[in-house]
Amino acid sequence: MTGYSGPPILAELTPHLESKREELSSWFAEERARLPMPFYASVDIRDAGWKVAAVDANAYPAGFNNVSENQRIHLSEHLLSWISAEHPNVEWLHIWPESHTRNKGYVENLLVLRQMLASGGFRVTVGSPKLSGLPE
Repeated sequence: MTGYSGPPILAELTPHLESKREELSSWFAEERARLPMPFYASVDIRDAGWKVAAVDANAYPAGFNNVSENQRIHLSEHLLSWISAEHPNVEWLHIWPESHTRNKGYVENLLVLRQMLASGGFRVTVGSPKLSGLPE
Protein backbone atom coordinates (compact mmCIF):
# COMPACT_ATOMS: atom_id res chain seq x y z
CA MET A 1 0.00 0.00 0.00
CA THR A 2 1.53 3.27 -1.08
CA GLY A 3 1.39 6.17 1.34
CA TYR A 4 -0.50 4.25 4.01
CA SER A 5 0.07 5.65 7.49
CA GLY A 6 -2.69 4.08 9.56
CA PRO A 7 -2.69 1.26 12.09
CA PRO A 8 -0.64 -1.79 11.02
CA ILE A 9 -3.64 -4.13 11.38
CA LEU A 10 -5.20 -2.68 8.22
CA ALA A 11 -2.03 -3.23 6.21
CA GLU A 12 -1.88 -6.80 7.53
CA LEU A 13 -5.52 -7.52 6.64
CA THR A 14 -5.43 -6.05 3.14
CA PRO A 15 -3.88 -9.09 1.38
CA HIS A 16 -6.38 -11.41 3.09
CA LEU A 17 -9.34 -9.21 2.14
CA GLU A 18 -8.08 -8.91 -1.43
CA SER A 19 -7.81 -12.71 -1.68
CA LYS A 20 -11.48 -12.93 -0.64
CA ARG A 21 -12.68 -10.09 -2.89
CA GLU A 22 -14.99 -12.25 -5.05
CA GLU A 23 -16.46 -14.06 -2.05
CA LEU A 24 -17.07 -10.76 -0.23
CA SER A 25 -18.57 -9.15 -3.34
CA SER A 26 -20.95 -12.08 -3.78
CA TRP A 27 -21.99 -11.92 -0.13
CA PHE A 28 -22.69 -8.18 -0.35
CA ALA A 29 -24.67 -8.68 -3.59
CA GLU A 30 -26.80 -11.41 -1.97
CA GLU A 31 -27.47 -9.30 1.11
CA ARG A 32 -28.30 -6.25 -0.99
CA ALA A 33 -30.73 -8.29 -3.13
CA ARG A 34 -32.74 -9.16 -0.01
CA LEU A 35 -33.37 -5.53 0.89
CA PRO A 36 -35.62 -2.98 -0.78
CA MET A 37 -33.57 -0.23 -2.36
CA PRO A 38 -34.52 3.44 -2.32
CA PHE A 39 -35.12 4.77 -5.78
CA TYR A 40 -32.77 7.69 -5.22
CA ALA A 41 -30.24 8.59 -2.54
CA SER A 42 -26.64 9.62 -2.06
CA VAL A 43 -23.97 9.16 0.57
CA ASP A 44 -21.11 11.55 1.27
CA ILE A 45 -17.88 9.68 1.89
CA ARG A 46 -14.79 11.00 3.65
CA ASP A 47 -11.40 9.48 2.83
CA ALA A 48 -8.73 10.21 5.45
CA GLY A 49 -6.02 8.28 3.63
CA TRP A 50 -6.06 5.38 6.06
CA LYS A 51 -9.79 5.05 6.65
CA VAL A 52 -12.94 5.73 4.67
CA ALA A 53 -16.28 6.52 6.27
CA ALA A 54 -19.80 7.42 5.20
CA VAL A 55 -20.48 10.76 6.87
CA ASP A 56 -23.87 11.83 5.53
CA ALA A 57 -26.78 10.09 3.82
CA ASN A 58 -29.20 12.12 1.71
CA ALA A 59 -32.66 10.77 0.91
CA TYR A 60 -33.38 13.39 -1.76
CA PRO A 61 -30.12 14.88 -2.98
CA ALA A 62 -30.30 17.58 -5.63
CA GLY A 63 -29.92 16.82 -9.30
CA PHE A 64 -33.26 16.37 -11.04
CA ASN A 65 -33.27 20.08 -11.89
CA ASN A 66 -30.04 19.51 -13.85
CA VAL A 67 -31.60 16.94 -16.18
CA SER A 68 -32.45 18.35 -19.61
CA GLU A 69 -36.11 18.64 -20.60
CA ASN A 70 -35.69 15.87 -23.21
CA GLN A 71 -34.11 13.49 -20.72
CA ARG A 72 -36.71 14.24 -18.02
CA ILE A 73 -39.29 12.42 -20.14
CA HIS A 74 -37.13 9.29 -20.25
CA LEU A 75 -36.18 9.56 -16.59
CA SER A 76 -39.86 10.00 -15.66
CA GLU A 77 -40.70 6.81 -17.54
CA HIS A 78 -38.02 4.89 -15.62
CA LEU A 79 -39.14 6.31 -12.26
CA LEU A 80 -42.79 5.52 -12.95
CA SER A 81 -41.91 2.02 -14.12
CA TRP A 82 -39.94 1.40 -10.91
CA ILE A 83 -42.77 2.71 -8.72
CA SER A 84 -45.35 0.58 -10.55
CA ALA A 85 -43.20 -2.53 -10.15
CA GLU A 86 -42.26 -1.96 -6.51
CA HIS A 87 -45.51 -0.40 -5.27
CA PRO A 88 -48.29 -1.34 -7.72
CA ASN A 89 -51.17 0.06 -5.64
CA VAL A 90 -49.68 3.42 -4.72
CA GLU A 91 -51.73 6.51 -5.52
CA TRP A 92 -50.13 9.18 -3.36
CA LEU A 93 -46.43 9.95 -3.08
CA HIS A 94 -45.06 12.28 -0.43
CA ILE A 95 -41.52 13.61 -0.69
CA TRP A 96 -40.16 14.39 2.77
CA PRO A 97 -37.18 16.60 1.92
CA GLU A 98 -34.29 17.79 3.97
CA SER A 99 -35.69 20.77 5.80
CA HIS A 100 -32.50 22.51 6.88
CA THR A 101 -31.88 24.17 3.52
CA ARG A 102 -33.14 27.21 1.68
CA ASN A 103 -30.91 26.45 -1.30
CA LYS A 104 -32.89 27.50 -4.39
CA GLY A 105 -31.32 24.72 -6.47
CA TYR A 106 -32.45 22.09 -3.96
CA VAL A 107 -35.98 23.50 -3.89
CA GLU A 108 -36.02 23.56 -7.72
CA ASN A 109 -34.87 19.93 -7.65
CA LEU A 110 -37.86 19.02 -5.46
CA LEU A 111 -40.27 20.80 -7.78
CA VAL A 112 -38.90 18.99 -10.83
CA LEU A 113 -39.05 15.64 -9.03
CA ARG A 114 -42.65 16.35 -8.02
CA GLN A 115 -43.53 17.24 -11.62
CA MET A 116 -41.89 14.08 -12.96
CA LEU A 117 -43.77 11.86 -10.52
CA ALA A 118 -47.08 13.67 -11.04
CA SER A 119 -46.80 13.00 -14.78
CA GLY A 120 -47.66 9.39 -13.95
CA GLY A 121 -51.00 10.37 -12.48
CA PHE A 122 -49.93 10.19 -8.85
CA ARG A 123 -50.94 12.69 -6.22
CA VAL A 124 -47.57 14.11 -5.15
CA THR A 125 -46.98 16.29 -2.12
CA VAL A 126 -43.72 17.78 -0.90
CA GLY A 127 -42.92 19.14 2.50
CA SER A 128 -41.99 18.94 6.09
CA PRO A 129 -42.92 21.18 9.02
CA LYS A 130 -39.76 23.26 8.49
CA LEU A 131 -39.93 23.44 4.69
CA SER A 132 -43.37 24.58 3.64
CA GLY A 133 -44.91 26.87 1.10
CA LEU A 134 -43.37 25.37 -2.04
CA PRO A 135 -45.04 26.76 -5.15
CA GLU A 136 -47.49 24.53 -6.98
